[in-house]
Amino acid sequence: MPRGEKEHLRLPEACVFHDGTAFYEWEPFAQIPFDDGNYVGYVFDYLGKTYMTGSYRNPIGTGLVTFMRYNGSNWEYVPGGIVLFDQREPNRKHTSMGGGLPP
Repeated sequence: MPRGEKEHLRLPEACVFHDGTAFYEWEPFAQIPFDDGNYVGYVFDYLGKTYMTGSYRNPIGTGLVTFMRYNGSNWEYVPGGIVLFDQREPNRKHTSMGGGLPP
């Protein structure tokens, strides 16, 4: 790619995936409340559910979450893997209830 051509390439301003031919909006992400600080780390499938790491607004509560799963219609907490940050108490350290994927 010639120098300067990269300046014109821009990704869509949404959580997207690429299937090898085009970019598409990922519909489950539309359920996450918008925040300028939303960050998606990894998205992967395991035992029929889609898991997502990162730091983003909690779609079923308050504050921020770092690990949730999508069951095909709704977001849900991962048993044993919840990490919540309450925005109302910014000086409070996060609490972790274990980690890893459910058996």
